Amino acid sequence: MSGNRFDTATALCLLGLIYVAMPVMVGVVLRGRHPAARLGAWCGGAAVYGAACLLLALRGAIPDFWTVVVANLLALVSYPLSVAALRLEIGRPLRWHHALFFMVAGAAAVALAATRSTGWRVLAGDLVQSAGTGWLAWTAATVWRQTRSRSARLIAGAFAGASLTLAWLALQLGPGGWPRVLDNPAGATQWVIVAGVVAAIHGSLGYLGMALERLRLQELAQARRLALESTLQVTAERHARRLRTWLDEREELLRLLAHEVRQPLNNATAALQAAHRALAPAPVDAGAASGRVQRAVGVLGRIVATLDHTLAATALLAGSGHAERRDVDVDGLVALAIGDLDPGWQPRVRVDRGTGARSAALDAGLLRLALRNLLANALAYSPPGSEVLLRIGDDGAPPALLFEVCDQGPGIEAALARRLFTRGARAEGSVAGHGLGLVVVRRVAELHGGWVTHEPRPGGGSVFRLGLPQGRPEASATADAAYPALSSPRKT
Repeated sequence: MSGNRFDTATALCLLGLIYVAMPVMVGVVLRGRHPAARLGAWCGGAAVYGAACLLLALRGAIPDFWTVVVANLLALVSYPLSVAALRLEIGRPLRWHHALFFMVAGAAAVALAATRSTGWRVLAGDLVQSAGTGWLAWTAATVWRQTRSRSARLIAGAFAGASLTLAWLALQLGPGGWPRVLDNPAGATQWVIVAGVVAAIHGSLGYLGMALERLRLQELAQARRLALESTLQVTAERHARRLRTWLDEREELLRLLAHEVRQPLNNATAALQAAHRALAPAPVDAGAASGRVQRAVGVLGRIVATLDHTLAATALLAGSGHAERRDVDVDGLVALAIGDLDPGWQPRVRVDRGTGARSAALDAGLLRLALRNLLANALAYSPPGSEVLLRIGDDGAPPALLFEVCDQGPGIEAALARRLFTRGARAEGSVAGHGLGLVVVRRVAELHGGWVTHEPRPGGGSVFRLGLPQGRPEASATADAAYPALSSPRKT
């Protein structure tokens, strides 16, 4: 503007520079962060349109071929490029036959209008420019409807305003209006320039914002994928640990089964071989042969009992059920547990009754298994011929039936005592075993809501206490709090 006059050439030059500078800024910011095809199409379209504006600004300074023909062709090429960039944002490639039709039709319209007069050429050019910016606005609106991107809505609004302004200018001037623009450029043309500047700035900023929004959504999606993968990995690792635990338990149970059955089978084999030798020579000593056969039968009976015991222990360690409590005769149950021991050990067990209770609410099979393990453990670690005391008593807080097994063995060192009731806890140089006997005892106590503890015996040896609550079901929780030594362990 010079005084009251609007300098159209300067305004077009400024518009062209803005159209060139803005895509350069967008390209620098988004380089490497946005797909190259989309970014190149948008920046190329805006830069080509800016070059057309710069050529128009040089009208009169360079030949009309450049300012009219080339400038209009560049403007026609810029629109399909910008539309292609926007369509690629929603995964729709440009329909190039539509683009070719727009460019050919627009160039033909401007060329035919130019044969009549300059006014007709300007009118045709304004209408073609209005159609091109309207095409851009419609495409941006389509992107907004599909993505709900506010930046796409900004692009649509900016180019819709430019399209309406160009159409309004064409209607205001008509075919004879071009001389009036030259004589009084402060009229409608300045609004076209303003609308072009708004479209140049808001269009590029809108595309930048749309690309950054998409980038943010991609980063969020990537973060969600990583979180999901991390969750799946943690789940898989947890599952793998569970499988390893199950496999370890299976190996332990197989070793337990093999250990418990092998020795009785060896004894049965030796007894049968002795019976065979006794029956082989003549005359046959019927009494001796009968005794050996009877001994073999007894060993085989103990094998069956051992198998029953081992299978019960296997189910107990692998299961997660609960005890089936019934009223059980305590003396009869203790007699059965002692009867499960090796005949040579049974006389060494002395039972001391410190309670008048004759029956208790117990799972007979589980408790028989636990008492058998406690007694066998104590007998195995006590000196040969020494006595093992099984004391039956009461405990008042909470009301519980209490079994105490006292031995005269070497005792348990402190390091082992801390992990005594865990799998594989065994002292160095201990008798053959796999460290599962006391784990079974602990599991029986847990299923009854009870506890098992260990403490040194005055004068040497160990005392194991197995408490089984006999009160209300909630006594289990009280017992757990009162007797935390469930995690304390021993040799087996």
